Amino acid sequence: MPFKLIFQLSLGNLVRYRRRNFFLLASIAVSLIGIIFSSALIRGWEQDLERGSVEDFSGHVKMLHPRFLDDPTTEHHFNLLDLDASIFENLELVGWAKRIRVPGVVSSERKTRGVQIVGIVPSLESISFLASISVDGKNIEKEEEEGVLIGKELAEQLETGVGRRIVLMTQGSDGQTRETGVKVLGIYDAEGTGYEKTYVITGLKFLQDFLVNSPDSEKRAGVVTELSILLEDETKKVILQDLLQENFPGLYVADWQTLDPEKARMAEIAELSIVIFLIFFFVGLIFGLINTLIASVIERIRELGLLRALGMARSVVLLQVVCESLLIVSVGTVLGLSAGWIICELVIFAGGIDMTAYAEGAEAFGINATLNPIVVGSDYLSFGLLTLLLGILASYFPARRAMKISPLMAINR
Repeated sequence: MPFKLIFQLSLGNLVRYRRRNFFLLASIAVSLIGIIFSSALIRGWEQDLERGSVEDFSGHVKMLHPRFLDDPTTEHHFNLLDLDASIFENLELVGWAKRIRVPGVVSSERKTRGVQIVGIVPSLESISFLASISVDGKNIEKEEEEGVLIGKELAEQLETGVGRRIVLMTQGSDGQTRETGVKVLGIYDAEGTGYEKTYVITGLKFLQDFLVNSPDSEKRAGVVTELSILLEDETKKVILQDLLQENFPGLYVADWQTLDPEKARMAEIAELSIVIFLIFFFVGLIFGLINTLIASVIERIRELGLLRALGMARSVVLLQVVCESLLIVSVGTVLGLSAGWIICELVIFAGGIDMTAYAEGAEAFGINATLNPIVVGSDYLSFGLLTLLLGILASYFPARRAMKISPLMAINR
């Protein structure tokens, strides 16, 4: 029997059993929508984890003094004047930034809080969260800036504001405690309150003059505690690490996963969650397909028996049932992927999901105030192919049952 006739018979059965096939198509489509929806949320969470860690002054790769992580003070610094900066010229970088970042204490007239004091070069900070903050008052515009920028959350805790003076206290490069009064130039509003509570921002040169105990101003100007690098392609970070470690053996070079193992582990869990969701969805889908297709074969015992009596070979019966199942699964897959794209890309996720009401709880899991779910093109392709493969597997058992139907069985039915 030609395949064209088998296809026509299968297509006719799709139209003839409308109600049963409608529910089967709906179950496939809804399952795919659920898979796309879930994977989009998880991928968005995974991206937030990486972006949050990278923008938290880490970059993809960071260079530090070997002892800085154990004792984060300016005692453990390195000097950029001793490094050959030409190595960065041949790398595909988004940018790099040099900083002094040390733990310290900030005090207002009423409150005292532990913070991270960060000296920056404003023109280099396009690679950190500082590129997207809004500022009430004046921003840090140059590295010689002597005032500070504090977060909105920290300003509320300290009960201070723009134009008020606060006291910074930390340890200098000679191991002695340093203390100075500075003016609050501005209050920044970042996407996460964690930034706002943690970082006090000032000019790099101001912090160098304040903390570095050296009479040589030129040498003092090269002192930093970290150098962060952001790549255009994160997959090349291992190559960059090896290159930097080879050229600067006296420094410690690490990627964001090493520096922020908690978020790195959460990103791995997010990736694993996608696989777990896929297993649950597809196991449920395949059992649903098998049950429905077997039921359809049982309903059509007389029809299939008649076809056998008219001379249709067992292999042709098997082929027809498989073809019919694949048609249903194919239509359901197309509907599910199309509906999933419309719902996720155009309706629900168009502007991201506002998590402001759950900001504190969401931040604990590395989720920003706005969660931007992501569905990549390869997901649509892989979900569609997996569903079609499952359709073939699911049609095997009903097809075998149909192949065993004889004309006598149909008569007795």
